[in-house]
Amino acid sequence: RGLERLAKATRARALMRMTGPRRRDLAAVDALEARVMGACAHRFLHRLLNWPGVDNAVRMAGGWGIVERLAASATLHATDEIAAVAAPLSDVAAFRARLAAGLGDAAADKRAALLELGAIARTSGPTVSRAAQDAAKAAHLYPDCCAPEAEE
Repeated sequence: RGLERLAKATRARALMRMTGPRRRDLAAVDALEARVMGACAHRFLHRLLNWPGVDNAVRMAGGWGIVERLAASATLHATDEIAAVAAPLSDVAAFRARLAAGLGDAAADKRAALLELGAIARTSGPTVSRAAQDAAKAAHLYPDCCAPEAEE
């Protein structure tokens, strides 16, 4: 995980020094990777919050209200990064509804982004091609994000 972060930081620094089409293509790869990872996160959070027994376990531990109050407090008083993560949990029912409403697009979005990454990898120079291949490979580390046939 640490090496992955280092590689991304190195690529981000290189991106700042670049100009022209290569910079645009690397930015596109980063955006596509974010779409793929977003689809995976969406699916994971939906499954987690709807896992059999989660509501019962949370109820036995004091209910979602405790989580919601802590999240609301973090949203107001924590760093921006923590606040962004905590904000959706300040209303768990609404968060679940938003996840359920958008779930149908997760597999299609991941598939479309992977196809675009493949096209970039085939048609770009070595630096951009490698970045696109790495992004696609990282997406395949989370196969249960959507059905295997969606990743072909």
